[in-house]
Amino acid sequence: MKLRPINDKILVKVAVKEEVTSSGIILTPAKQDRLYEGTVVAVGENPDIEKAGVKPGVYIMYPKGLNTPTIIDDEEYDIVSIYDIQGVCEDD
Repeated sequence: MKLRPINDKILVKVAVKEEVTSSGIILTPAKQDRLYEGTVVAVGENPDIEKAGVKPGVYIMYPKGLNTPTIIDDEEYDIVSIYDIQGVCEDD
């Protein structure tokens, strides 16, 4: 399935951090704090998205509670408004 965001919305592939306990046990994402950041997969048609430099492939951060979680093909995604993005990660 393909999801195309509309208006000011952005589709984000949620970042998953792998955490290992001191005894070597790998914690699954369900057992650890969820990250509210990830890679932009698709963007809606809104001039503010382009002005902010947000495009597919860019890594962003956004606040908890201002996202719409969704599962597509067993992968975790969020739908976020361009106005809720707190940061865009850029290379030096």
